[in-house]
Amino acid sequence: MKKSLVALAALAASAAFAQTTTGAPGFQIQGNVNAGFGSLSYKGVKINGIEQNGAGTTQINFRGLEDLGGGNQAYFRMENDISIVRNDANQGVITDVGAGTPAVDTTTANNTAQRTQKGATSTFGNGELVLGARGAWGNAAFGAINNAGLLNFILIASPIQGTSYAGGYGSIVGADPTLGVVRWNNSFRYITPNVNGFEAQVIYSAKQTNQANTFNQSGVAGTTVNTGLGQNDQIGATELGLKYVNGPLSLGFVNTNTDSTNASFCSAYTTTASPILTAGKNQPCYVSAGSARAAKSATINKGFKSVQNSFAAKYDIAGGWTVSGGLQSTQWKEIVAGDGSQVDRKAAIGTLSYVTGPHTMFGTIGTSKENAANNQFTGQTTKMTGLGYNYALSKTTAIYARHEALDDKAGTIASTYGDSVNLLGTDTTQKRVRQQVGLIVNF
Repeated sequence: MKKSLVALAALAASAAFAQTTTGAPGFQIQGNVNAGFGSLSYKGVKINGIEQNGAGTTQINFRGLEDLGGGNQAYFRMENDISIVRNDANQGVITDVGAGTPAVDTTTANNTAQRTQKGATSTFGNGELVLGARGAWGNAAFGAINNAGLLNFILIASPIQGTSYAGGYGSIVGADPTLGVVRWNNSFRYITPNVNGFEAQVIYSAKQTNQANTFNQSGVAGTTVNTGLGQNDQIGATELGLKYVNGPLSLGFVNTNTDSTNASFCSAYTTTASPILTAGKNQPCYVSAGSARAAKSATINKGFKSVQNSFAAKYDIAGGWTVSGGLQSTQWKEIVAGDGSQVDRKAAIGTLSYVTGPHTMFGTIGTSKENAANNQFTGQTTKMTGLGYNYALSKTTAIYARHEALDDKAGTIASTYGDSVNLLGTDTTQKRVRQQVGLIVNF
């Protein structure tokens, strides 16, 4: 009993530290860890086991804030997304099933054994990186910064789920046109001062197309990565985000434009499926189902320009009820003259949540319809339903349960994950059910 009380006191102290240093000068370690029992049913195969991230991305973040005087502050944030269930995932390698030595996590390591066993291959500082200054004049920062689609759309439309289970992220809606990227590398962000509840945000990441042909799409030659300016091809991105908060009402709008023309591409490309980006990176890569990802080739002149408009709203109703949701329109324009639009997607999600005492419950529905003529899923609609429950054990710890059912007739998972959709079986249906029950600790 005494030991339990000591542990609880230590947890409370760490939570208080996190709260008092968020807006005060100093250094802070913050994050969350969650894992539990999970199941996945997809393409005719069902898997049960220990999984993580059903209620949020497990991460350890370092934050610093310095008071410069005159109401000005300098700050930084370094996010580290980790695995709490696999050691090798945190070492940037993955054990090849049936072999005695680990295989480096490269773009060519895409066989079934490796890809189905892969966790979040993690290295230090693999999440958001931001260095900036703020004051009465606004907020300016450089880095690999979480985009406006995440902050002004996803987190308003799905305030409990964010990018985790049962919120529709990556399958119905996304923080960028690919539904798989939440930040832009080598980017600059400016946020205006808040005026009567209104706030504007601009993010810019310059397109780069000077990468040598001997490099692959992630800018890796052999085992080295050159981070010098221009060495890695990069998609250009420009975002305009608007947010309005007034009491129980929150509104968000995001306009995102990307340009990858004349950038590095895989040689494998098909016009019958939606193209994808390498998840989490600006570097573009088109890949057909089951193919290996190749180096930059003579198809360098291929590229696309995309535009995405997102609108989100949240309203806190009296009595613990909250209603939230969003609308999203995404278009990927032609890759080669005459190809036509590859993606012309209209999506919507809605969530109703209720909080009473230690209990938090929510239900979510979402739809995404593909309208592009040159897409094998044109005219089809993906539908999703999600349910979630949290039971708070303390201010920082909760038990959670998630259930998500997706009927992906419009192929949005195929667009986001590429060849990984074929790893679990040969069933032609696109129904996926994910469930997880676990524990989450915030600190």
